[in-house]
Parts: sequence; structure tokens; C-alpha cells
Amino acid sequence: MAARQGRTRRIISGVLFAVVMLAGLSLVMSLVVVPRVFGYETYVIVGRSMTGTIDIGSLVYSKPTPVQQLKVGDIITFMPPGMDKPDTHRIIGEKLSPEGKRVFTTQGDNVPSPDPWNLQITSPKLPRYAFHIPWLGFGVAVLSIRLVRILLFVLPVMLVAGAALVRLWRQAGDELAAEDGMAVAGVRERL
Repeated sequence: MAARQGRTRRIISGVLFAVVMLAGLSLVMSLVVVPRVFGYETYVIVGRSMTGTIDIGSLVYSKPTPVQQLKVGDIITFMPPGMDKPDTHRIIGEKLSPEGKRVFTTQGDNVPSPDPWNLQITSPKLPRYAFHIPWLGFGVAVLSIRLVRILLFVLPVMLVAGAALVRLWRQAGDELAAEDGMAVAGVRERL
């Protein structure tokens, strides 16, 4: 009776674990992957220059927007001149270059002065801020680490496989013990 209850509890806890893992994976998929299907790009805010508007660790959703549609006040994500990581700042000014191209002045909402560059746009579109989800960027940033992905996705599979092997091993041992018990009982009957 106790063995049956223990087995039932293990099955229920296993199912519960699987449901929680699937719910978590579904949540990540719906918050990160699905928006991309609808044309949104995502960016993790890693600095404090937009604090107050968009806090550090937020996941920003931006929609690629034709440069002609951008205006002062829009928050855009761009590659600052001479840098290798994108930045998300507000457009605070605009002028035309001698070649007739739009040049933006940008600034973080939490920074007292404009950015030191004049942003001349060469691409036809830039990601314009649509909305953000606080704290979700921390999770996305952690998932970008290969070891974390291995631990999160491979380790549970290995644990489930190991538990299945242990269960099979125990069942095989129980069957052998039962066969040995029947064989001993048969020898006793002959004596």
C-alpha cells in the first residue's frame, strides 16, 4: 500500500514538474519568439541611461520603422558610431546633412546631456520602441549563456532519462527477486 502511494506521489510530482516546465517554456516562447513573428525586434536594456522610462533588465520590443517616419521624441535602437553594441535612446533633435540625409541627436532620458555623436542614418529603417516588459531582459540575457541553456534544457532531459533507467533497473531487480523466490519455493516443495 505504501509503495503504491509513493509511486502515485512520484507520478504526480513528475507530471507537475513537466507542466511547470512546459508553462515556463510557453511563456518564454510567447514573450520572445511570437513577437518576432509579428515583426518586432527585441533588445535587452543593459545600462541605466533610460532609467525612469525603461529600467535596466527590461526587454524592449521595437518595430523596424522607415527613417522618414521617425520624429523627435521617438525612442530608437541604433548602433552608435564606433561602438559594437546597440543603444536605445530618445531622438531629441534632427537636422539635414550637406548631402540631404537626416541626422539625429539622441539622448538617454536619465542622462543630463545629449549623446556625443550626430547619428546619420544609412539604413532605410530603424527599430522604434513599441513597449517593454520590466525584468524579462534579465532572463533573456541569462538564456544567452550557453552553459545556462545546457543546464536548463539538457539537464532535465538527462535527469528524466536517469530516473527512467533507475526505475527499469529496480523493476528488473524486483522481477529477478520474484523469479528467485518462486524458484526457491519450487525447490522446497520438492524436498
